[in-house]
Amino acid sequence: MYDGRISICRDVLDQLKIHFGAGEMFDAVIRKNITLVEASASGKPIVDYRPASHGAADYMSLAEEIIREDSK
Repeated sequence: MYDGRISICRDVLDQLKIHFGAGEMFDAVIRKNITLVEASASGKPIVDYRPASHGAADYMSLAEEIIREDSK
C-alpha cells in the first residue's frame, strides 16, 4: 500500500528499485485508499465493490502488466 504523500513510502519504493532493479519490478503501484479496506471488509474484490475507484484501477494496471509480461 503506497502513499506518495509520505516520504518513507517514497524512500522505500526508491530503495526497492535500487535493490531489485527497476526492470525487475512492475511499474504499477497499489495506492493506499480506504476503498480497498472497505472491499476487503465486505468480502468482495475491489473491482466488484467499487470498480471506478483508484484501488480498482491500480489492481487492473497490475493485472495488465502481468498479462503483458506473461505473453512475452
